[in-house]
Amino acid sequence: MASKDSVKLRLKFSRNMKIVLLIFALVIVGGLIYSAYNTYLSPKPITAWNYYGQTLNFRADLRAADKVPVYPSEDAVYLDLVHGLAKNVTIVYKYIDEPASANAYYTVQIFQIIRNILPAYEHVWKFTPSFNFTEVDSYENLPGKIQNPIIAIVPPPYSDETAIRTDYHVTYLKAKTYEELDLVVTKLLMIALNIDLEEAI
Repeated sequence: MASKDSVKLRLKFSRNMKIVLLIFALVIVGGLIYSAYNTYLSPKPITAWNYYGQTLNFRADLRAADKVPVYPSEDAVYLDLVHGLAKNVTIVYKYIDEPASANAYYTVQIFQIIRNILPAYEHVWKFTPSFNFTEVDSYENLPGKIQNPIIAIVPPPYSDETAIRTDYHVTYLKAKTYEELDLVVTKLLMIALNIDLEEAI
């Protein structure tokens, strides 16, 4: 016959095992829920878009870029830039003194703009305007015209905000960091291409 002490020991051992098994089960269930959330529920970055059969790639997540503020409105930016009277689009930038290597970033952004905005003109207007880019001494009094809209890239050293602003046929892409400049450029392209993120859901 088992002693009282051995019965108490078995009962204590049994309770401890139940607690350990319960904690173990909770850890497993929690891990499964976390994995399912990341796999199925957490939105994945969207960095490519099918534009009428053509795959366009972007440097930033479209969901994040969609949050960039636009002034006075997205419609105003679109109508000022993507229209049938545009003969030449000029992209301007101001040289960055420090670090000088940051100027290479202009090349990346200019290439992304031209590559991804051309399909908008081709699809809507069945033509493509010419593009050129040039350095400027100042972002003030840029000579934008309806036939020659200007896109001004305003990087961190010269910007106090992250936003898109259009004024007198000049669209300013302003960012406080280089990561945010990727978002701003991507947002401009989303406007030009009329990208609706609800289509990705």
